[in-house]
Amino acid sequence: MSDWIEELEKINGLKEKGILSDDEFLEEKQRVLASRTMGAQEHSESSIYPTPEEEGLSNARINLLAFSIYCFGFVSIGASFFDIFPNQRILDTDDGVATMVGLLFFSLITLSLIYLSKDKEKISNRVVGFVLPFSIAIAVSELWLTLCLLLITPGRNDYLVSEYFSEFEPSFWIILVSQTILIFIPIWICLNFLRKKYDSGNKLIRASSLVLPAVILGGIGLLYPTLKPNPDWRYGDDFTPFKYTYDGASWEGVIYLTSVGLMPIVAGFIVMKISDRTTRDWGVFSIFYLFLYGLVKIIAMNADTEWREVWSFGSTLWTIGFVIVSLLLLEKMSKYFIAHAENANTDFQ
Repeated sequence: MSDWIEELEKINGLKEKGILSDDEFLEEKQRVLASRTMGAQEHSESSIYPTPEEEGLSNARINLLAFSIYCFGFVSIGASFFDIFPNQRILDTDDGVATMVGLLFFSLITLSLIYLSKDKEKISNRVVGFVLPFSIAIAVSELWLTLCLLLITPGRNDYLVSEYFSEFEPSFWIILVSQTILIFIPIWICLNFLRKKYDSGNKLIRASSLVLPAVILGGIGLLYPTLKPNPDWRYGDDFTPFKYTYDGASWEGVIYLTSVGLMPIVAGFIVMKISDRTTRDWGVFSIFYLFLYGLVKIIAMNADTEWREVWSFGSTLWTIGFVIVSLLLLEKMSKYFIAHAENANTDFQ
């Protein structure tokens, strides 16, 4: 039994025995209840306001995250101006240009979130919300593609190792380290921060829950796939769903293509489950950026293939997902600006 309840019973017994008058009983009762309220407030404040060590990412982790993001965007885009294989640059194709520009802007947004605020907690919430979903959506498939290129492909085809790897130019290795490997540093930092500071919670029905059906549509669209061979060229008119994704593909190719479609869904689920509103809102923005990045890449790939491949239903599904997340983000932004216009408190940031 709580101490304050026992004390109330004690003073009630004193009143019944005539030791305390009615006025004295009411005074003592108010004192006990007041002390109980103050104790509850102190307990609540201690749980709401964390200690300095718990307020956000440490300076060391913020600097490490900034360094990895700097390499991810700026170092890799610098290397992309040079050959990764003999007479082959990433920037030689529209898709390559779209990829590098998208990653560059991702890095710029992240670094601005880090350096344009001095509040460590705000930096942590915003950066974790923005960096984690986008990184998870692209990192796993890129890592698997790298393993295929370095290990599985030469093993499958019995290439002479020295001759095979002699084709890789220095820029290839720079991009490999700065994009495929270093991107797992911010993923590790962000996941560790969420695990310590936030409870995933049981609440699923939020406005942000619209992210999940959007990324499911987008994932299916990527697997459909987004572009299909032109039926007027040489492949006929077979537009069976998923045919050109898995038909005749090697097992490692199937794994890669499946991860490309599934990881955005994983990223969307993480965003939906984050209980902190600020982090979740920036996660929604990250998913929006992922859809925008993917849409630009689809258009660029279509431009590269010219008439050989055409826009398919998969691209339409990705676009629908993009529209859903755009409307969700627009709704959040409108609430934010309305609240500021009314000088009301808001925790959007």
